[in-house]
Amino acid sequence: MSPSRAAPALVAALLGPLLFFLLYDARLLDPSYFRWLFWQPDPATQFLGWHSFRLEPWHLPPGAATNYGMDMGSSIVFTDSIPLLALLFKVLRAALPDHFQYFGLWMLACYTLQAVFAWLLSGQATRLVAPRLIITALFVLSPLLPDRAIGHYALMAHWLVLAALYLYLRAPQRLATTSWCLLLCGAALIHAYLLYMVLAVAFAAAARRRWIDRTATTRDTMRSTLLIGAALLATMWLAGYFTIPTAAFSGGSEYYGRYAANLNSLWNPQWGSRFLPGLPLIAGSEFEGYGYLGAGVLAMLPIAAFALWRKPPGRAVRRYLPLAAVALLLWAIALSNQVGWNDRVLFSVPLPDRVLELVAMVRASGRLLWVGYYALLLAIPTIIVRNLPAPAATGVLALGIGLQIADLSPRYVALNDYFRQHFIVEPALRSDPLPSHFWAVAAQHYKSILFVPSLPVPPDFSAIALLAVDHGMRINVGSFARLALARVASATAKREQALTAGRLDPEALYVLRPPDVVPFRAGPDDSIGSVDGFLVLAPRWFAFDDCCGVTMPALARAAAASPTRP
Repeated sequence: MSPSRAAPALVAALLGPLLFFLLYDARLLDPSYFRWLFWQPDPATQFLGWHSFRLEPWHLPPGAATNYGMDMGSSIVFTDSIPLLALLFKVLRAALPDHFQYFGLWMLACYTLQAVFAWLLSGQATRLVAPRLIITALFVLSPLLPDRAIGHYALMAHWLVLAALYLYLRAPQRLATTSWCLLLCGAALIHAYLLYMVLAVAFAAAARRRWIDRTATTRDTMRSTLLIGAALLATMWLAGYFTIPTAAFSGGSEYYGRYAANLNSLWNPQWGSRFLPGLPLIAGSEFEGYGYLGAGVLAMLPIAAFALWRKPPGRAVRRYLPLAAVALLLWAIALSNQVGWNDRVLFSVPLPDRVLELVAMVRASGRLLWVGYYALLLAIPTIIVRNLPAPAATGVLALGIGLQIADLSPRYVALNDYFRQHFIVEPALRSDPLPSHFWAVAAQHYKSILFVPSLPVPPDFSAIALLAVDHGMRINVGSFARLALARVASATAKREQALTAGRLDPEALYVLRPPDVVPFRAGPDDSIGSVDGFLVLAPRWFAFDDCCGVTMPALARAAAASPTRP
């Protein structure tokens, strides 16, 4: 690439890091700074899932994880810990510090790759540098991206969707099996929702090559599909997707529609727009159904429609039909069978149980809007630059990006304050939630920590989970994207029966959760009491030589004449 062509590409690529450093504190890039991840359960479990995974032995499949969550636990996939990085850094674990987090570096990488693939996509619209830089800036400024920084860091890889659109839009060629294989396997190693979206665009691309461009035969298409499918299934097995029953992936009517997109999603700023008011929404869809295009893009939409009316695309539009069909299908699934307009359900579509179980695999269905969202974000400026004279098109895009920045700036200022408060200020002020010396002594004697009951997962579990992982202990609770509920219920029932019968595991420290814990029997050397707000049952505690130094008034011998209800 010549210097004259490399310079604009470099400028475009730097737009991503520039926005990252304007929004977030550079301390997030420090691998040893992990406390910022404990401000809510989602990011905490992503770190804990990785932290435990790196310290336990390798299993088959390699992504399997059994120490964090135990009965709940399954693999690194279901803690949303970005399996691609978790597997890589587990190989390098001997060289890592005791506490190592890669989520800040991942966020920076996502912003950078968002800019890189936006630049590549802009090349499908025009070869003019100024419009390409503006189109790249529109993608980098997408308000969908920082909304995932609330704690869904794997889902910040929107560049996967951009890469899929780029592969679809490239000039007619054969099926690009290798490229699609790498992209789909990469998506599987990042997040399942992104895999769904990339897979949908891949099917659209195959349909285009076979029936629109006619650059691939049926035999070519079948062979490519089989090769990609085999590689994808192998990758999913490696990561640990199949360590829980496939039935656990769904949730039926209990979940589907709860986090859906709204019919107003594309023009509803919710908050943070300088020019447009927020519109009401059905509770629960505030984040997952968010798809605001921005005032700049919305202002360019009628100009693009007028340009298209003046110069219809003719037969050339056929090449985009498979992508449009897939984007509309994903949009329909995103809306769910309970179609919402503002804060009310317009109508519900009854679905057969089997169909409902299938679509309910995407519980947060509103995310599937992203393919159509980014397709529109590209299509609107593309129509303008292809149908208006170059100076006029560049002027329209320049006004559009100016309006977009002005419109979104209050949102970005508010997000900058929000992230600084939660990621920097609060961790510095947070006190140790487990100040008692009891925990350090207990960690020397017990091999696991058992919450009874284990479900629902206690909101304050993360401090004890970190203690367990740091000391090489197992713990039976954790937060997971999907659970094998039957497995958890069976383990809980057996544990409660053992407690009732007085069969305490001498290598386990119990954390009881009144009022739901069953009556239990305890021996004369067992201890029970409240430590740092947790009701603990410590088997054979008074048989340990070092117990007396940490015995507290609230931690005493359990009555031998149990059963006892705490």
